[in-house]
Amino acid sequence: MAKKQAKATQHSAVQRELRTPKYQMRVVEDKTKYKRNRDKTVRIGKPPIQ
Repeated sequence: MAKKQAKATQHSAVQRELRTPKYQMRVVEDKTKYKRNRDKTVRIGKPPIQ
């Protein structure tokens, strides 16, 4: 008896979607935005140590 081919679950479909270059580009943009905002708050909060 031959095994039935497993169908892709919703989870694996989502994982595949997350690997697409378009999504990865969007993630990188969001990260840089987050870092830039955090750096600004650090600069305003206290003088830089040299």
